[in-house]
Amino acid sequence: MPYYGEVVQHLQWAVMDIQTQGILVDLDLCAELIKCAEEQRVAHREQLTRCLGYDVNPASPKQVIEMFRTDFGLDVEDSNAVTLLKTIIKNPSKAVVEKIIEHREMTKLIGTYLKPTVWPDSRMRSSFRTYGTLTWRLSSKEPDMQNQPRGEVQGINVKDIYTAPPGFVLLELDYSALEDRIPSYASGCTKLIGMFERGENTHLYRAGLIFGRPFTSKKGNETQYDFAKRLRYSRGYGASVDTVCFKMLEDTHEWHPPTEVGPMLKAMDDDVPEIMAWHNKCWDEAEKTGVLYDGFGVPRTLFEARGRRRQVAYSSPTQTTASGIMNRATVRIYQNKKQFHPDTRLICQVHDSLLAEVREDQVEKEALLMKQLMEYPVTIWGRQVTFPVEAKWGKRWGSMKELAL
Repeated sequence: MPYYGEVVQHLQWAVMDIQTQGILVDLDLCAELIKCAEEQRVAHREQLTRCLGYDVNPASPKQVIEMFRTDFGLDVEDSNAVTLLKTIIKNPSKAVVEKIIEHREMTKLIGTYLKPTVWPDSRMRSSFRTYGTLTWRLSSKEPDMQNQPRGEVQGINVKDIYTAPPGFVLLELDYSALEDRIPSYASGCTKLIGMFERGENTHLYRAGLIFGRPFTSKKGNETQYDFAKRLRYSRGYGASVDTVCFKMLEDTHEWHPPTEVGPMLKAMDDDVPEIMAWHNKCWDEAEKTGVLYDGFGVPRTLFEARGRRRQVAYSSPTQTTASGIMNRATVRIYQNKKQFHPDTRLICQVHDSLLAEVREDQVEKEALLMKQLMEYPVTIWGRQVTFPVEAKWGKRWGSMKELAL
């Protein structure tokens, strides 16, 4: 009840305001991107036909399963992406798998993301829910704004269909590495806290740690940086070595065996003993009590059976604390909306970021005010912390540039 009184009863009004505003959609660009995606789907199927010597419908599980049985001698139980990617570990099936997955990606873009329901004012209004997830993050549907593709998918950036009207731009403010910072402060990990407070990049540091050489810049080391970042977040959710390997396979379409990934994870874990001890403490409490608490002291009752609570014990305290920080910031901005320019609209909350529509001549002023309200100090696990926020702006959501504040 305290969380409801402090956050939820106010958050519902902020969410209602976000839904009322909506986001402007460029329908002409939608049509253009759909055409492009359709062309790519045709090309993928033609390439698959040339590769196999006969036609296979990538959207048909039955045909795909039969193709793997006939051409590769593999009995796959289903045709989802992870199952198909597992076939490339010991078999020369990667080119075929890639084309099937790429074809399906284009199908999903067309059906799920590039045909949003638009109101007569050309705005899309997603339905946000304050109780849609177990971690108290907002969820949304029609469309699901929380799971929009983050970048380009085969050259198509879905977020570019969301734009600003003439005289306005989109402004996004995002908490920097929030789910990396929370365990550091919760556990009192002096090494990472010091790096954060000095403005150092922890993902770059980890890349150096697991690849055995220091990295001074992300530029030119993007592959190692991305690998280290994915490894960190996969492990941060309590995943086993095997699960991390398969998650990396799903994300990168490259197989890295446990013999390679295991030592990397051990090096990362051994480097932050305070964080690992904190995770294990949460796990122990979860097994004993069946309850987990976020950094604000809000309880979460677990429904997982004893002995099966490790993953949720590793991830939930961080994720629920992150959502608590984000939801409190959303409420704070809504309650201080009179301080903003009358034309400024808060139009979306996605994970650790807020998206607003602002006048072109008000960008820096509104960004500074929003940043100030988001960076309001919070007390988690008895420690007062200020979580930094970064800003981006642009005419289209998918094509923003950094805003130095």
